[in-house]
Amino acid sequence: PVTQLVFLAAYGLRPGSVAALQVVLVLVDLLAIGLLLRMAPARGVLLYAWCPLVVKEIAFTAHPDGVAVCLLLAAVVLARGGRLPGAAACLALGAGAKVLALLMVPLVLVRGRLAHWGIFAGVLALLYLPFVWQGGTDLPTLAVFAREWQFNAAVYGLLTPWMPGGAARLACGLAVAGGWIWYYLRHRRAAAGAVPRGDWVYGGFLALSPVVNPWYLLWLLPFAAIRPSAWAWTASVAALLAYVTGLNLNDLTLHPFDHPAWVRPVEYGLIAAALLVFIPIASIVLVAFIWTFWGAIPAIAMFGFLIASSALVWFLSPLLTGFWLGEMIGERMGGARSPIILLLMGALLIVVLGRIPFLGWLVYLLSFVLALGGLLRSGAGAAESRPAETAAGY
Repeated sequence: PVTQLVFLAAYGLRPGSVAALQVVLVLVDLLAIGLLLRMAPARGVLLYAWCPLVVKEIAFTAHPDGVAVCLLLAAVVLARGGRLPGAAACLALGAGAKVLALLMVPLVLVRGRLAHWGIFAGVLALLYLPFVWQGGTDLPTLAVFAREWQFNAAVYGLLTPWMPGGAARLACGLAVAGGWIWYYLRHRRAAAGAVPRGDWVYGGFLALSPVVNPWYLLWLLPFAAIRPSAWAWTASVAALLAYVTGLNLNDLTLHPFDHPAWVRPVEYGLIAAALLVFIPIASIVLVAFIWTFWGAIPAIAMFGFLIASSALVWFLSPLLTGFWLGEMIGERMGGARSPIILLLMGALLIVVLGRIPFLGWLVYLLSFVLALGGLLRSGAGAAESRPAETAAGY
């Protein structure tokens, strides 16, 4: 409903003009930047303001997610100042602009009373009342979107070769729910006025979502401005690769919303490389957590599993990346070739490049990163590719 009001405002400026909508959305984004200045360091805000993804999705592509994000930031600012009634109203307006705002509602109203939840529910009900009165809402479209669509998926794409799509969605949904509950319990113990880790919430959600459109990252980037992280800002650049599709390449051999084979290994490989800084710390915390609650033997077993998994990917990465390179070489040369021949060609190329003095280690590191991304890409062919956006703008 709120998005419809934004479209109405743009129509009032100039009927049927995309430029008018762009002006409205840019003004809203400037307001979001002003709100960020009250919570984030200036350099973090500058990083957000000039982020290519933010500029592209709001100023050029006119995606309305920025409206909901601005309302969410307003709610956080109001909640930090103890003005929970206003925060509840802004959260309802944000959820009325895009459903993803619901993930943050309990975190922002973590110290709210029943009256504040009543304000949230009341404002949201008023927003939807005209649509319900006329016999339709966006909920049926959202249900179809959640049940059937897939695009640029990360973990979901990794699961689909091993289980049906419905089971993979259920597994990812349970993982999101479990992670969210864990963080909610953690956030309840935080000091009053603490800003929720929206980068964790939306980062985890997107990692497990069947659909990862580039503009979805607009939800986590403001929180990454408050607490900058290498993985979030790397993702803001890597996600632009999602636009390399058959439609945009005018490649008739690809489905309009399919990617060439190299896109997702590079996209998620870059993010995985940025996470390599975080993964050792997270692994230590996980092992310590298991040691505290379940004892030394399970903790040692988990430590061994983490080391063995990393080592396995490292040692197999020349083969995984080599097969991908062999396929690319085979396509250039033309003609059908045995997968074994393609594997040997690619692996030999990596071995030769890895022997270059001073640069060989970089070749193997890049091979490792691409292998991580390739594992996430492996389910792309097994899952049904669907358009990235519904008529409701999800």
